[in-house]
Amino acid sequence: MDYKKALESIKKNARGDIVPGLSRIKKLLKCLGDPQDDLRIVHIAGTNGKGSVGAFMESALRGSNLNVARYISPEIFDYRERFQYNGRCISKKLFSQLAEKVTEISLGMEDTPTTFEMETAIAFLFAAEKNCDIMLLETGMGGRYDATNTVKAPLLSVITAISMDHMDYLGNDIKDIAYEKAGIIKRKVPVVSSFQNKEAEEILKRTALEKGTDILFTKESDIEGPTAFDDESFTQRFSYKGEIYETSLLGRHQAENGALAVEALNVLKKHPELHIDDGAVKKGLKKACWPGRFQRIRRGPDVIIDGAHNPAGARALKAAADMYLKGKTVFPVMGVFKDKDHKGILREMKGISDSINIYKAPGERGLPVSELKSSAEGFFQHVRAFDDPEDAVDDAVRRAEKDHGAVLIFGTLSTIGEIYAKVAEK
Repeated sequence: MDYKKALESIKKNARGDIVPGLSRIKKLLKCLGDPQDDLRIVHIAGTNGKGSVGAFMESALRGSNLNVARYISPEIFDYRERFQYNGRCISKKLFSQLAEKVTEISLGMEDTPTTFEMETAIAFLFAAEKNCDIMLLETGMGGRYDATNTVKAPLLSVITAISMDHMDYLGNDIKDIAYEKAGIIKRKVPVVSSFQNKEAEEILKRTALEKGTDILFTKESDIEGPTAFDDESFTQRFSYKGEIYETSLLGRHQAENGALAVEALNVLKKHPELHIDDGAVKKGLKKACWPGRFQRIRRGPDVIIDGAHNPAGARALKAAADMYLKGKTVFPVMGVFKDKDHKGILREMKGISDSINIYKAPGERGLPVSELKSSAEGFFQHVRAFDDPEDAVDDAVRRAEKDHGAVLIFGTLSTIGEIYAKVAEK
């Protein structure tokens, strides 16, 4: 089976709906020999920041000469980004082999696995095949019933900032969502968490107590900055517990993600077989790269892409724009999926500009331009609607060139790779 057919088989033979639960993935993995049981895993859940924390950690771990596998979603440029080993995507040949193996078993199951469950099985097989020293495993959605939560005893559980998202599946209350995220906490497995709002913190503390394990929260007061910004290199500095760190991931929220990564790495330093260098943490944060997070993809005018797709992400994005695009007229461009709180995103971005360009995000999930336009008019004085994201970006770039401004593209990660490629081509 070649790569194209293997990819088609995953999408064709999986059930198309999202059905949280662990029975299907457990049965699938059992038939595959439970590869996840032989892996050293760091399990990462949360609403925003999972990828950034994972990028910081991967960079530091690889700086200590450790072989690191990662499982992420969604991808930006290439589907194979979901399965990574030492920063490189799975080969098409190996993906095809593993996908064929997983598909064959899935076809024999009475309760067909979802696409994400099949992908998760491939991720575990891939990490086992590469004989990695450690695997950084991101939840897809929630935690308690997420397919990744088949891991019995990870080295560490990491929980990033919790906010409102995926309410159709996780609940309409922050307590309900925190309860789902807390589902990755395992008995006697240490937990580190970003500082949370009071309700989410109480849920996490209670769950940790029930599981007989310790939980460490970062403190907002321990994080200072960003304390410096270099426009030429597009990097920032921040301080955590008096130590200075430098990173190319920008924004106050990335300082918070960096602090969480530092605490997670401090826990892993105690593992007798990992041997993490003391200097690797600072170097790792400095070298970490994570596309699509306040990333400048062009200068003259500046074009920034960011994957903010919920109100909390939009709030962090606006704060970063206010900090790093100060003095420039901002030309926002937005497309979004139907299942996202687009009004909440628009509300958070209000005031960044008096105008906004909007477009329909691709596929059936894309929110129609007419509906997005109707909502945007409640927050922006001028709304320009486009059917194609490229046209929306081109218009914003032309106006930014005339006004020495900056273009800010956000709302969904799914179109960022396409936009990046087209901007680069031009």
